[in-house]
Amino acid sequence: MSTGNKFVNNPSKLLEEDRFQELDELAQNEFRSRSKEYNDNHEIPVKNLDELGERGWLKAAVSEENGGWGSNTDLGDPAEYLQAIRTVARGCSSTAHCLQLHYHIAWFIDAIGDDDLIERYLEPMLDGTYYGTFVAVEPNMTNQYELDTTATPVDGGYEMSGTKLYATNGSIADFHLVFASMEGMEGRDSVTVFVVEDDWDGVEVDTSWWQPFGMRAAVSPRIELNDVFIPEENMLGEPGQYASEHWQAKYHTAFCANYLGSMEGVFDFFLEYMHDRGKADYESVQLRTGEVHFEMKAAEAFFHDAIRKWQDPSISQDDAEAVAMKAKWFNAKTAMDVGLQIAETAGSTAQFEQFPIGRYLRDMHTHTQHSGHDMTATQIGRSQFGRDFDTTREV
Repeated sequence: MSTGNKFVNNPSKLLEEDRFQELDELAQNEFRSRSKEYNDNHEIPVKNLDELGERGWLKAAVSEENGGWGSNTDLGDPAEYLQAIRTVARGCSSTAHCLQLHYHIAWFIDAIGDDDLIERYLEPMLDGTYYGTFVAVEPNMTNQYELDTTATPVDGGYEMSGTKLYATNGSIADFHLVFASMEGMEGRDSVTVFVVEDDWDGVEVDTSWWQPFGMRAAVSPRIELNDVFIPEENMLGEPGQYASEHWQAKYHTAFCANYLGSMEGVFDFFLEYMHDRGKADYESVQLRTGEVHFEMKAAEAFFHDAIRKWQDPSISQDDAEAVAMKAKWFNAKTAMDVGLQIAETAGSTAQFEQFPIGRYLRDMHTHTQHSGHDMTATQIGRSQFGRDFDTTREV
C-alpha cells in the first residue's frame, strides 16, 4: 500500500482517499467520544488501538518486505504514516501519540533488527496484539546521550540497572526498547538499545507515576530495572548506532503531525460550537476564526514541506532533518497559540469538562514539551550562523 513518491508535490492528496476519509470519521466520532473517559481514568485507549489494528493502520511504517506498507523516511515516503497520525490526532491526541510510538518502535526494529528479533518482536506488533515502548528518558537528565543506566557485559549477555521515565504504552507493553550506556564507553558512542521483555526478573513498571497535566491517556509509566539480565541476542543494533544514524531527528515530523491534527480537531469542534450557539455571524468571532485559520494553514505548509523534503532524493538527510525540526517547532508553537485563541473566543463554558477545548489545552501544554523549544531554536539559530548544529538534540 506504499505510495512511493506519487504525492511528492501534494502530500495532502492522500487525505482524499476513502481509507483516510474513513479514518477521519473514526477519529472524530469514535475516538473523540471516548477521549474524556480514557483521560479521566489515565488509561491507554486500547479500543482505539484495536480498531486501528483491525483496519491495518498499525503496519504503515514497516517495510513491505516485513509485512508493512513501507511508509517512513528511510524508504523515501513518510506521507502515509504521518498523515495517519495527523488524522487520528483530530479525534484524540493521546491515541495519536500511542500510535506514533508504535510506528517508531516497529520501524526501528524493522530497520535495525536481525531476523530473529524481527520474528520475535516485530511480526506480532503488526496486528495490534503485541506492544512495545521506547525507554530513554531518565530522572534529572541534562543530555540525552549521557545516561546513568549502564549495560555491563556478563557471561551470555548484559546486566542492567536504572530508572526510566515516559515509557509510552508501558501499561500494555510486552517489551521495552531500553536505552543504556555500554560500560567502558562514553557519550553518543556508548548509547545502546536493548530489547527487554516486560515479565523478566527485575523489571518493574510503575503506572501510578503517570499523573500529568495533559496527555493523560498516553500512559507513560516509570520503569525500574534492577539487575536485569539481557541475553546478548537482545541487543538491538550496535553501540552508538541510534545516535550516529540520527534516529531522533527522523521522528520530528511525527510530533508535528500530532500537533497539526490536534489543532484541526479542536478547530472543527470550535466552528460547530460557535455555529450552534448563534455566534457565527459575530464579527469578532469571524476575525479570530480567520486568524486561527491563517496560523493553521501556515503550520500545515511547514508540515507538508517537511514531508516533501523527506520524499525528495536530491535533498540530503541533514537538510531534511533541519526542515523537519523547524516544522516541529512551528507547529508546537502554533498549537498553543491556536488553543488560547479558540478558548478565549469560545468563552468559559466551552472549556467545561464535557467539551474538548480544555482537554486540548492541557494536552498541547504537555505534549509540546517534546519540541525541545529552546534547544530546537538554538540549534536552528546555530545553523543560520554557519555553526555546527545537532538536529537530534532535545535536551
